[in-house]
Amino acid sequence: MPGLRLSLVLHDTKPAAPDITGPRLTAQLWRGGAAVGGTLDPAQRGQPAGPARWCLLSDLAGDATAPDGAWLLQQINPGDAGSPDGAAALLVVAMDIADAVDDEFNDWYDTEHMPLLRAVPGVICARRYRTLHGSPRYAAVYHLDNTNPYASLPWRQADQTPWLGRLRRFQSNRHYSMFYPGAA
Repeated sequence: MPGLRLSLVLHDTKPAAPDITGPRLTAQLWRGGAAVGGTLDPAQRGQPAGPARWCLLSDLAGDATAPDGAWLLQQINPGDAGSPDGAAALLVVAMDIADAVDDEFNDWYDTEHMPLLRAVPGVICARRYRTLHGSPRYAAVYHLDNTNPYASLPWRQADQTPWLGRLRRFQSNRHYSMFYPGAA
């Protein structure tokens, strides 16, 4: 399924589960929201930083358009991985990057950062996206076996490389969100 797209829609109340028809290949319902991120204090990473909301995450066929109110993302790494079932947590990290370092940012993310984070124990799936509708411009979505990987030493080490340190000053509009299965 090359060129998968992802639709992410936040709701204040629990939405009805959508039919998986047409361009919608999967649909997952999560509950959570804005979370503390970027801190090296493992006790704080992933903790709530705002009100809880519902998140409807859908894998879409490559030519699908965004549902009303959706953030539409084009998968760029690995390009064809759908949302796995059975994750206990979902971490979404989004940011803008200065135009002057866009190529280097993409090179770093694809060749260093994403492979390091995929290797962290407890990471089920790690995918990276470019925004087609909504902002910030880039997002990464991690399906985790629990919230511990995000606060673990291997994750923090992957998040402290010299290359990342150099690029971090060009990042802005950073958002971290942590969600949990929302079947209830």
